[in-house]
Amino acid sequence: MAAGLGATVTAIDAPFDPEQVAPQERDQNHQHGHGRPMAAEDTGSAALYRLMAWLSPSYPVGAFSYSSGIEWAVEAGDIRDADGLRRWLGVVIGEGGGFCDAVFFVHAHRSLADTDDVALQTVAELAAAFAPSKERHLETTAQGAAFIEATRAAWPSPALDRLAAAWTGPVAYPVAVGVAAAGHSIPLDPRCAPSSTR
Repeated sequence: MAAGLGATVTAIDAPFDPEQVAPQERDQNHQHGHGRPMAAEDTGSAALYRLMAWLSPSYPVGAFSYSSGIEWAVEAGDIRDADGLRRWLGVVIGEGGGFCDAVFFVHAHRSLADTDDVALQTVAELAAAFAPSKERHLETTAQGAAFIEATRAAWPSPALDRLAAAWTGPVAYPVAVGVAAAGHSIPLDPRCAPSSTR
């Protein structure tokens, strides 16, 4: 596409580091990419940029291939207009798959941070089994595998090795992201934590 628009494209085989840092910080951040978790004082903008990269629509997890069932909702008449779409999205995010994914993310993050491999295996297994349909299972585990592959290549971390040792089955997307976030000392956002009232 870039070449078609007149750009000159040159293939480069080099480490990928999208985080722009001051030269004095480069060596420290380079070590993060080889498995050393970020120190607590490093979890400001660098952590936010890393998380934003991971959750970007351009991160290669194949999210564009899946729709979480929106076509079925349109065909069934649940979505007929903008208001119907807003209501549907509200249910998915607040009470459906979005909420469940947030719960799995939080528990995967906590189990890695607490070095509790039994809890890590349990949440990975439960998240893989919790998919309500064959299509949803394929969606979350394909994205989980793609996330692990891309993140391991760009930001290697012992956390992903711990996940592979604790659970050999298919990994759900929120578990993969939660483990990687904890492995890179990206703190849990309090708004993502499951409410005690639910």
